Amino acid sequence: MKDGKNKKNWLLTELRRYRLNLMPLLIFECLYYFIGSLIIMPVTKFLFNALLSALNLNFVDQSNFFQVLKNPIVVAVSIVILLFFAYYILVEYVAIITCYNESRNGRRVYLWPLIRFATKRSLQIALPRNWLMILYVIIVIPFTNFGLASNFVQDLSVPDFIMDYINANPYYFTGFWVLVVFLILKVIQFFFVFHFFTLDKPDYPKASASSKKMIRHRYWRTIGIYIVVALILALIFVVLGLLLVLLVTLIGKTAMVQNLIAGNNLKFRSLLLLGAMAAFLSIGGTIVSIINMPLILAGLSACFYHNCQLDQIAISDSPLVLPPEKPFWIRRRQILGLIIVLAALISFKTISLSAIYNADSSAILSQGTLVAGHRGDSTDTPENTAAAKSR
Repeated sequence: MKDGKNKKNWLLTELRRYRLNLMPLLIFECLYYFIGSLIIMPVTKFLFNALLSALNLNFVDQSNFFQVLKNPIVVAVSIVILLFFAYYILVEYVAIITCYNESRNGRRVYLWPLIRFATKRSLQIALPRNWLMILYVIIVIPFTNFGLASNFVQDLSVPDFIMDYINANPYYFTGFWVLVVFLILKVIQFFFVFHFFTLDKPDYPKASASSKKMIRHRYWRTIGIYIVVALILALIFVVLGLLLVLLVTLIGKTAMVQNLIAGNNLKFRSLLLLGAMAAFLSIGGTIVSIINMPLILAGLSACFYHNCQLDQIAISDSPLVLPPEKPFWIRRRQILGLIIVLAALISFKTISLSAIYNADSSAILSQGTLVAGHRGDSTDTPENTAAAKSR
């Protein structure tokens, strides 16, 4: 009876082990999110806009897409950016899995050794045998939108003008969704590819083959655990959404929206509500972004180690991250560092949200989007004119 109960509780038992290094993992995720969202992404957008300006273009759509691709400088810079993105994304996967592996072996992890190991191991993605992993990380996972995408690239999607072209043709439309289903099945088969890459040998072909073999007889159980974790994250989103609706309702009962539209100065109470909404959005968004990937990989890691025991797969228990001689990140400093990084993240997001909440955004919130023009088909009606708007 006791053995049966232990078998049923293997998931909770495994997850409890991961608490050991929760603090350094959260600090890492905060730093990772900070660097990605406030440094790397803005620099990337600046480079992309600079390239478009050099080509005398303001945007990319179906009319100039192939023209942009013909430019060798654009292609070269795009390849370099994609390579760096794939590397940076892999750093997060490796760091989280390393934290969980050391935790289940009862070893504490310190921040800088963890970063050093993750960045060094992730460099293996540049080897020719691992080039397919670049496509898997930067294209396949975000494209299928299956929840495994790093927060760094989770907003990537197929451009609207390409989707319009696909939807217009029934053959392309059918082929597109067949491809999506096929890629989703591949993503599920490769659920454990990052574990084998991190804990065994950094060889993508072997890691993907091992993952496919491991999940073959445990397909639905693994998907079930993944769905449970996804539902927990969805519940967090629902709670945050309900709180946001409550804040918007409170704001609607004041004259703040009308005062903003009229250009009047806001009362102190209105300013407090505006600041509270901006702070709530930034805090909620930051927390979800930080815990999203660790939660998903926690469930998959528990499945991975359980499957290793069932299949008698030997995973080395030697330390991946060696502790420093004089640890700097003692617990008090870890808590202080986490508070500082979180405060910086939330401050930046709160200021940016408060800055964009002006008369125009207030009008949209209270009255809906105002259609002032439409590019339309210039051969039918002139763009951005009353005639285009009427159509």
